[in-house]
Amino acid sequence: MLDNAAYFPCLTIRKSECDALKELAEPTKDRLFPIVRVQAWSRAKAGAGGPLKRSIDHISEAFGGRPMGLDIASPRTDLTTEWAAQGRAEVEALQDPQAGFEAWRAFVEGVPWAMPTAIWHNDPATMRTQVQGMISLGRGVVLRLRRSQNWNLAQLTHLVGIDFGNAPLIIVLDHEQILPNEDLTAVGVLTQNNLLSIDNILSGGSRQFVFSGSSFPSQFSVIHPEYALLNIRERQLHGMLATSLPIVQAGIDVKYGDHAAVFAADREPAFRGAPRVDYPTATHWIYHRCPSSFAVAVGRVRGDPLWDDALLCWGAQRIRTAAGGNMTGLNAQGPWVTVRLNIHMHLQAHRDEGGAVPVEEEWQD
Repeated sequence: MLDNAAYFPCLTIRKSECDALKELAEPTKDRLFPIVRVQAWSRAKAGAGGPLKRSIDHISEAFGGRPMGLDIASPRTDLTTEWAAQGRAEVEALQDPQAGFEAWRAFVEGVPWAMPTAIWHNDPATMRTQVQGMISLGRGVVLRLRRSQNWNLAQLTHLVGIDFGNAPLIIVLDHEQILPNEDLTAVGVLTQNNLLSIDNILSGGSRQFVFSGSSFPSQFSVIHPEYALLNIRERQLHGMLATSLPIVQAGIDVKYGDHAAVFAADREPAFRGAPRVDYPTATHWIYHRCPSSFAVAVGRVRGDPLWDDALLCWGAQRIRTAAGGNMTGLNAQGPWVTVRLNIHMHLQAHRDEGGAVPVEEEWQD
């Protein structure tokens, strides 16, 4: 299940993510192990099931029923329809800690391709019951440790003594949002030390460590009103961790994950400000903004010196056809989010085929 996985994108089940994933080439999908957060689907459709079922159907169709991790998102509070209220109630029911999150475990059990992600709780008995129940499903367990929660170390200690046996165990160190002014060396050392501590806390399991984060910005006009070239800082951090001597000596292979070219915090509506077209490369974000139209912005992307005309994926082709004059379905920001996500996931899935990412900042332990 994890043997071919080179990239672990952390997604939330939304239309843009599902569409971008669906349009990846099948061999590219084979190199991914997404960890997706369940969120109620925002729009009703007659005869298609409730909000959670619609979400599961969409992500399953997009990824062809391949295995992936299943996490849970916070209930949406920005929608007020009866359908949205139903969705919130369904998500909240899954977050009930009764009997070791029995409702969540039962839900994941009904999704045959899903590896469950543990929900953190401060009660030791609740945590142990939950994780032991997940192990019994025979699919493995995802432990998602967030920097904002002090890497969930307090809750993780509740799992001391649980033997994961040979079960697949994906341990995601999720830095969440990486700010432009953060010292990557300091962050890298902190993450390295926590990773080694976490490795010592757990017993057994066929472990796969994943570093995840996002440096994709939430605002653009404050960076530059028309154009920017930004480092993908999560790639730089991963390069530091993957080559860290203590981690290498511990025999730990740190895989790469990220938030798939979205801001790591809860995302606001896609359209804010001037029309913008983003173009990811393997190591940078590029954006072009133009107050007049998306057509002008995409023309500038197509003419950018860093444009790779040999890039063959669905998102790149959409940019080509749009720059050639076919703007059908592309005169709003939402579809351009899908284009960006598709290009980024394609590039990151194949990034390690060319070797390790150069680390541009000095690594000091």
